Amino acid sequence: MNLSGIRNRVRLLIPEATLTVVSEENLNLLINDGALDIVRRTDCLQNYADQDVVASTQEYSVPSDTVNILAVYYGGSGSWEKLPCVTMDYLANEIDEEWINDTGTIYGYYRRMDKIGLYQCPTSAEAGTNYLRTYYSEQPDTLTADADIPFNSKNNLYTYRDWE
Repeated sequence: MNLSGIRNRVRLLIPEATLTVVSEENLNLLINDGALDIVRRTDCLQNYADQDVVASTQEYSVPSDTVNILAVYYGGSGSWEKLPCVTMDYLANEIDEEWINDTGTIYGYYRRMDKIGLYQCPTSAEAGTNYLRTYYSEQPDTLTADADIPFNSKNNLYTYRDWE
């Protein structure tokens, strides 16, 4: 079902949502907000991204279309280690207040705004051939044209809906 079909179905289910009450543009906004809410709640659109680990670089940007971080792995060449998520509060209170200066083996990651930070900061021994792999749920495409298909055109999502 495309955006036009979704709008028609909404107007059938909610008779008060006529064109004079809810414009096409406003209905599109509500439909797009609903799709984003579904992704936030279910993590139904999943993806991953790899980044090079760089010596003395503690924080790395998350992909721009990230909704939720699902898991972070460290490694490469077929050998990946899942990193536990730790809070900055835990690092400051349980490790020490100078944790940000620690370097060496990477034990975990923390999330700070649009960054993933590593504890400990990698040294040259960890850099070069190792990567940071971030699994995340991605934002759904914004539907604007009548023919646009929701959830990044991933057929399995609306095939499941039709099957139910």
